[in-house]
Formats: sequence, C-alpha cells, structure tokens
Amino acid sequence: MDHIILVCGKWKFERKKKWLFEVDNDQGSKLLAANEETRYEDFVKIIYEDYEVDFAEHELELTYVLPKRNLVKENLDTPPVKVEEASKEPEETLQKDDSLSAEDEDMDEDNDRFDYCDDFDGATSDDENFTSYGFPPDQLKATPVGESSRFTIRVYVDEHSCSVTERSSRSRQATLEILGLLYKEYIGGVDRTILPRHVENAMNMSFRIKMDYWKSHRTLIVARDLVMGSSENGYEELPSYMHKIRMANPGTLARLEVDANDRFKYLFLAFSASITGFPFMRKVVVVVGTFLQGKYKGTLLIATSQDENDESWTWFFRQLSHVIPDDEGLALISDRHKSIRKAISVVYPLASTGIYTYHLYKNILLRYRGRDLFGLVKKVSYSFRLADFEASFEAIKGLNPDLHAYLERADVCKWARAHFRGDRYNILTSNIAESINRALSDVRSLPIVRLLESIRLMMTRWFATRKHDADLMKTSLTRGVEKLLEGRIPIANLLKVQAIDIHQSQVMGVSSLHVVSLKEKTCSCRRFDLKKLPCAHAIAAAEAGKISRISLCHNYYRMQYLYNAYFTPVMPNADIPIPEEVAKRICLPPDVRQPPGRPKKSRHKSILEKVADKKRPKKEHTSRICNHVGHNSTTCPLK
Repeated sequence: MDHIILVCGKWKFERKKKWLFEVDNDQGSKLLAANEETRYEDFVKIIYEDYEVDFAEHELELTYVLPKRNLVKENLDTPPVKVEEASKEPEETLQKDDSLSAEDEDMDEDNDRFDYCDDFDGATSDDENFTSYGFPPDQLKATPVGESSRFTIRVYVDEHSCSVTERSSRSRQATLEILGLLYKEYIGGVDRTILPRHVENAMNMSFRIKMDYWKSHRTLIVARDLVMGSSENGYEELPSYMHKIRMANPGTLARLEVDANDRFKYLFLAFSASITGFPFMRKVVVVVGTFLQGKYKGTLLIATSQDENDESWTWFFRQLSHVIPDDEGLALISDRHKSIRKAISVVYPLASTGIYTYHLYKNILLRYRGRDLFGLVKKVSYSFRLADFEASFEAIKGLNPDLHAYLERADVCKWARAHFRGDRYNILTSNIAESINRALSDVRSLPIVRLLESIRLMMTRWFATRKHDADLMKTSLTRGVEKLLEGRIPIANLLKVQAIDIHQSQVMGVSSLHVVSLKEKTCSCRRFDLKKLPCAHAIAAAEAGKISRISLCHNYYRMQYLYNAYFTPVMPNADIPIPEEVAKRICLPPDVRQPPGRPKKSRHKSILEKVADKKRPKKEHTSRICNHVGHNSTTCPLK
C-alpha cells in the first residue's frame, strides 16, 4: 500500500470563541471539506480525487494515532486505530468533546491542546514555517465520531512519564533507502571522488545522524543508484538505448546478444562517424581490453564484451569485420593472449598481426631478469634495417641464450619492426588504446547504459574538437608532421646528394651512404619505407631534384584526410518513441558472482611499472636546523 504523507498546518483559537485550522499550502497540505451528510465512502473518494490517487491500483486506509495523554497509559507498541464505516465500531474511540469550558480554554497555553499532532522528533506547532509537520501515515490519523462525519482532537500532555532511554528505544534504525534519499536530496555529491567518510561527516553535520563506515558505504551506493540508476536498470534499458543510438546515428553498427535465459552476453557498438572516418586513417587497429569495475564486471574493448574466452573474442572480431574488412594492408596489434591470437587467425587471415613491445619488455624483466639487456632488446625491436637487427640480436644471444630463445619463440615477425610483414608505421605500443582506457577510468564502474553514454559523449567531444582543429590548419600536412619534417631539414642540409638516374639518388653523410628512390618512395635506411614519411635522406634528394617534400608524404598525413576522418559528428540519443518490439525485448544482468570484501578499484602494477617507479629520484632529506638538503636534523653538523 502506498502511503500518503499528510502535512499539518496550525490550529488557532480565534477570539476565545472557536478553533480554526490554518492550512499550510506551501507544504502541500489540503483541507478536506466534510459535513454531517458525508459518508465514509465519500470521504475516501474526496481523498482519491484531491491527491490524484488511482483507486484501481492503490487501496486507501484511514487510521489515527491516539493522543499522547492516552498513550502514556498504553503499551509502547499500541497499534494505530483503523477508520472504518460508521456502523463499525473501532477498537478504540475518542469521546466527542464539542463543549469546552472557558477555564479549559484559558488554561490552554501556547495552543498545546493540539500538540499531540507534533512530530515525535520534537517539532511543535509553534514552528512558523511548518516544515516539521510532515507525518508518515502511522503518526497522523483520523476517525469519525459515532455516526457523524466529525472528528475530535484531544488535549495533549507534553510531560513525558517515561524515561529518555525508553523513548529512545522506540526509535528504529533508518533504512539505507531513507539515508540514501536524504543524502541525494540535500547533499548530492556521488561522483568517484566521494568516499564513505565524506558521507559519514556530511550526514552527521546535516542531520546529526551517526553512521559507521559500512553504513556510509552502502548509503553512498544507494544514493548513486538513485542518481545514476542501478546496474540492473542499466541492462533493462539497454535495448531502448541501442535503438535510440541507431536512430540518431544512421549507419551505426550496434549488436546486443543475450543467452537462453535473456541474460546479457555480448555487446558491440561502432558509431557511424568512426565507420565513415576509418578509411582516412592508417590501417592499424590496436586491440586492448580493460576490466570494468561495476557490479557485474565485464571487459571493455573498442566496444564491450563480457568474458575473455575464445568464443567471446571470436564474436567480437566477427562484428569488427563488418566495419573493418579483412585486408592484406591491415595490421592488428594486441597482446599475446591466446584467445585473441586464435580469433584473429579465424576472422582476419589476410591481416598482419603484431604484439605490443610493452608486454615483451615486461616478461623480459620478470622471467629472465634481463634488466641489463633491456636497452639492447629495445634497440632490436625498434631497428629499421635487417642488418642492424641481426647485429643486435646476435649480441643478445651471446650474453643471454635463454632470453634469445624466448624472443625467437615470441616470433620476431610480430614484435620486431624490421621483420613485420605489413605496415604498422610507428605504432609499436598500445599507448593509443591505453589513452582511451585512461579517459574512461572514472566511468568504468557506472551502470552499462551510463558507461555507453559516457563513451558517446567523449566521442562527440573528440570528433568536434579535432574537426575544428583540422579546419583551422593552414598547411597541407598535419601540425605534428610539419613539426617532424621541420626538425629533419637541418640534418638534410648537411648531406651530399649524387644523382644515380632520373628517380634514384645517392645520399652521403659523414659515415653513411644511402640510396633513395623518390618514385618508389623508399630509402635504404628503411625509415621512408616503413613510416611513409620522408627521412632526412629523402628530403635531401627531393631538394636536389626540385621536388616538393610534401608530395613524398602519404595521404594519411594530410590535413584534408584528418578533416575527413572526423567530418561526421557523433550525435546524442534521438528523442523518439520506442517501438513495441524493442520495448518488449528483455535484457537481464549477467549471472556474475560478487566476490567477498571491498571491490578492487585499482589494478596491480606490472613489474615494468615497478621498475620505472624505482628510477624516480627519491625526495632528499632537509634539515630543519640549517635548511640544507642531504641530511636530517639528527645528523646535522650544526646540531
């Protein structure tokens, strides 16, 4: 049964003749008119109409609380009295008291005759703003007197005969729903930076409510659910949200898959703006997963999937193949996860596959204690020429044969730039994908619909900003490429160029000699070949041949390609009616076991990150006696 909270006004004794009730309209209270002809059914009907309650869904029951003078003589758990038909006598009755002596009226100081309506928390009818008169249904009651439609309010005795401890024992512990609602309505902060201790202090200062850590923690969870929606509601709203995204962004690929029990299984989302913009980008796809931190966990990739296994990765890459088809010029970069490697071989047999050098370095430091050879391994992986690769790789074999064998098992064609059979340009790490993970780190614990909306908002902002930035460029090449080539020009000016034929040139430095083909856009140093940007040797040859160095750059580096890549905007949800077949589609939360203890918010650092932290300079001690660094107050020479 839904409870209607009635708000009291204030009783006034006018000229010592009659009592009038002044309704507090600001607090939403209403005065219900009734006379001797009004029946119980009429009174209920008036309440239904005035409070706009649907009588088909809700049942109305009228009760009242006995005056405190009577409650003193009763047990603490005396139940409220139900109001029924006039022919039915209630269990407790109030005697009609229409005639009050002038002496009784004069003795009624401060209108305490009707203070039994006051809140148990101590609010009185002298509260001029009437803010303390919000009563739940079990505290503010009414009942007809006899067969008439009138009711009588008895005199209230404000002197307690019971002790403070007994009165306190009547109070109940506030539920988390009430605490969460109070926090949401009057305090409000629910973002990721808010901690349970903040909630504890705020509730104590605002409402004098004392809570321990775990109650504060659960209150914060309830408040976040009220503001952002619960995790369960997020999955329920998922079909409608996906439909709105498709309608607002025609051409968007959005796939939702549930299991036999209608529980969430997989989700793939590729905005139409990304699909139309990808042909103007370098054909390199970096695949990386990040674990979600919400109640139902999951793994976030470029889109969203549920579990890291063969089936889910294969499903993900099949959806991706609808957006980015298999091609010999395509490169897929990922870690050494077996399921990823297996799924790529099935869905993308023509594409070149590579691995992050970061994961390679991590294993070297962790398994082979190869800190001394770490720089040499990086030199091997970053080498452009095969000769340079072979020389450094043989040096590793002589110093650490086990490490050399491990690098061979990892397949040099996947991690060494010189042996990679496709075009991965300068993309050797997962930095481009990790930057997205970092941008989404604050929203990974949100319900799934809020998470997707955060991704949509981020994509909208990025596309708008980068399109505007490309539009402001005055050069033919992008700003970063212009700066890179500008740094190579001084080196090119020191080189000597000798023409071999109409297309080829010999470029000589102090201790180097390279052959450049401007027609094939190649150089024997292989920087021109692999990065698709002119190296210093190519720039020198182009200057000697009166050829624009801009024409040597791949179209991917041009301003117009950058503008076209971000031309299509990512639109917000369309405010449209949801079709019936979409509204009826069921998507339940996945069946995930919540582990005991506090949920982990931060990941464990890898061995590579720990090594990097050790390299950071430690803070030097400063003596407070002489203010010099290098020693503390105990070892200060001036002590």
